[in-house]
Amino acid sequence: MRAYYLTGTICHFINELIIKTMNDQPLQKKVITVLEAVAKTTTNGSVQYKIKDQDNKTYTVWASKSDGSESKAYSELKCIPNNGIGRNLEIAYKEEAYDFKGKSLTSRTIMFLKEVGGASKANTMIKSQMSFEKKEQDDDKWDKISWGKCKHAYLVEYLKAMLDGKGPNSADECEKLAEFWADMSMRNLGEMEKLQYIQDNKYAQPAVEGFEVKEDEINVADIPF
Repeated sequence: MRAYYLTGTICHFINELIIKTMNDQPLQKKVITVLEAVAKTTTNGSVQYKIKDQDNKTYTVWASKSDGSESKAYSELKCIPNNGIGRNLEIAYKEEAYDFKGKSLTSRTIMFLKEVGGASKANTMIKSQMSFEKKEQDDDKWDKISWGKCKHAYLVEYLKAMLDGKGPNSADECEKLAEFWADMSMRNLGEMEKLQYIQDNKYAQPAVEGFEVKEDEINVADIPF
């Protein structure tokens, strides 16, 4: 518990030191695309948002200032849907390099921000990905429904045959056969596999009106699918 308290105190001290040092740093301005925005609470209860941009750089937005009042950056951020993820933001920030446990790190604190240009290309990509994933889920759902209907139809026929003494000897065998044929019904053969099957079995194309095709005249490569 004491170690945890000391760690929290040290982190708080470093944050305060960075903030004080930043007061002497000039503001830098740029437009970023927000890819990630995560809210975190420090050990002393301060709330901050860690924002990652398209270049994988991280920025901090503090919810409140040192006097406890709401920060200007957060007052804008909270009004942007989804904490700005997938949107373009024009930011004014201060950057400070510091050493921590022998590592050189850079802290970037956003002082002001505003949304520009509405939803960005990244937002469109995120929505597109969500739409694609939903389509995949829907396709998978309907595939399962279709497979279930196939299995049910085959199972009914096998059970009828069993009761008539003309089919499988048990309900378990009926179910296995029904699933086998349901799998076959849902299977999508490759084009080459279908062509090879037709070639091996010498299946002819249907005769076209006014022109009868003989079996030995068929060119397998010309069979349309």
